[in-house]
Amino acid sequence: MAAVATPHYAEAAIQPLTINPATNSVGTTVGLGGLFSFFQFNDDVGKSISIKSNLSGVNIFPSSSRIGPDDSFFTSLIISASASSTIFVGFKTTADQVGWIQMDLGGAGQPILYVAAAYNTTPDGSIGVGKLPDPSTAVPGPSGALGALAALAQGRRIRKRIKQSSQVENVAA
Repeated sequence: MAAVATPHYAEAAIQPLTINPATNSVGTTVGLGGLFSFFQFNDDVGKSISIKSNLSGVNIFPSSSRIGPDDSFFTSLIISASASSTIFVGFKTTADQVGWIQMDLGGAGQPILYVAAAYNTTPDGSIGVGKLPDPSTAVPGPSGALGALAALAQGRRIRKRIKQSSQVENVAA
């Protein structure tokens, strides 16, 4: 049987990024999880993105692609002022990490909405465009119905302790 080469995906190293601010209608520095930033401007001339702290380049990637450190990146992008689609802007960090930002361009005169972002923390790794961490790799914790059940059980234990302590006080009285 022949060995199959697997690309360097390092999926466990994919981390979501908090985007601040979540929308932009003029020009501002947009932060990505406090680690990276870019300057984005949106006016009648066009929508532009220029790299800032800890980024070495940006480019637009199709949603079905993978971004790797050997892809082409630029120090800035200029997009039509009337663009209204949702796009993925890939980025490369100064540490050769790659990631993506999903942006809803909004159309002429409309703010840009930053939908989601993630990056691969492994230098020279790659990332699927739009790929977020696999929830099965997250540390399990109470959520949804299980969280509600845990809260009910905790409430019952507390109520039982209160009842027992009041019975002890009544006996002592």
